[in-house]
Amino acid sequence: MDFKDSAVFATAFQKLLIGVRRNTLVTQTELSKSAGLTRQSISMMESGKRVASFQTFCVLAQGLGISPVELMRRFVRICEAESLARQGKVESRNKAMEYIVNLRAQCGEPDKKL
Repeated sequence: MDFKDSAVFATAFQKLLIGVRRNTLVTQTELSKSAGLTRQSISMMESGKRVASFQTFCVLAQGLGISPVELMRRFVRICEAESLARQGKVESRNKAMEYIVNLRAQCGEPDKKL
């Protein structure tokens, strides 16, 4: 995974934020209140118009009720999947996620599902 690929990075962050927020059944408004951010900034991040700073990333994790380490773990996994899908090594993001989970299992590294 090349973290210099800004398109992969931005898309992965966008998918991460939307996915985690929806999985935790939190609205943009609720997240904005718990994280101390505006709803507009949450919306801009989810639409791909803005990528969070590291501090904002940590604040978002706290607002979502998970550790920044776990949020980063999920982010890296999505980046890897996006990168594989863009390279044409797998036909979809879901297949890429399965590939990464299986690869980590073969290496003896535990991996949690999103």
